[in-house]
Amino acid sequence: MKRNPGVTFASGTESAFINMERPASLATMQEPALSFEGVTLSPQKETVRIFYKDMWDHADKSLIPKIFHDGFTFRGSLGPTLVGHDQFAGYVDCDWRYRPLPHRHPSTDRGR
Repeated sequence: MKRNPGVTFASGTESAFINMERPASLATMQEPALSFEGVTLSPQKETVRIFYKDMWDHADKSLIPKIFHDGFTFRGSLGPTLVGHDQFAGYVDCDWRYRPLPHRHPSTDRGR
């Protein structure tokens, strides 16, 4: 097994994943989609499944009020903070998924 360059944390410890085999190409990383057919999920896990599989993957905004209460706050991983169903629906509609990720510099992202 090849040793990947590890990640060293501030504490001086290395990542637990340093001994993982690197795939030869991205093609080797393809996996079949998970199927939850016949599986009973907890209510919380079912809500997460609905969020990603039904609402996010298909941009089904009709599910937003079923998942989130009015006035909820969404803090996106790409920086936006949105409040309420309408702002979040606009984010779902946005074609941000097809744009390059914004460049971030660690010195400007402190406190996030």
